Amino acid sequence: MNFSKRTEWHTPINALTRARQSKTARGLSTLDLTETNPTAVGLDYPIEEIRSILAEGASAPYEPQAAGLASAREALARSLSEDGHPVSPDDLILTSSTSEAYSYLFKLLMDPGDHVLIATPGYPLFDHLAALELIELNRFPLELDVRWSLHADVAAAQMTDRTRAIAVVHPNNPTGSFLLSEEQDGIADLCAERGAALISDEVFLDYDFGPD
Repeated sequence: MNFSKRTEWHTPINALTRARQSKTARGLSTLDLTETNPTAVGLDYPIEEIRSILAEGASAPYEPQAAGLASAREALARSLSEDGHPVSPDDLILTSSTSEAYSYLFKLLMDPGDHVLIATPGYPLFDHLAALELIELNRFPLELDVRWSLHADVAAAQMTDRTRAIAVVHPNNPTGSFLLSEEQDGIADLCAERGAALISDEVFLDYDFGPD
């Protein structure tokens, strides 16, 4: 069977992965500092509470809603709302994962061959998501000086006439860096100036260490 050329990914196993697999196969424990999934590093979770909520949902009647269950969107809107900045459930769409959300956004915003601009270091899954949607990735570097910094002028230099969106991950994977307020404003202003969409992936935003 022949598959689409968009799935022809070259994914060699690097030395770090081989070493980890070898230790695991020998029953040895590892402290993997490259692990970026907070649910896999020993953090405590209210397992029983989560299990109870899921059990209640399993017994609910099947009433499909294209944007996601209304009660779930209402609860999310309440969580996201702040004084003077209310969020409407009608402005929210629920997906089963960030990958699915990216696929919807790329289809909505871009035609085949259009570009999305991302920061590097960045999440390697972007390469596969872009390939599946027949769009191209352009990259701009984050600057490392005590912290990983995003400079809007550096991003602007990598934009083309086919750049339809800039995607930022906040906190970034794999650096763990957050965008400061001025960095957020700078990239938002750049998108407004160039007529590009701003996609902000904040799936791990709740894992911040402090208000700054």
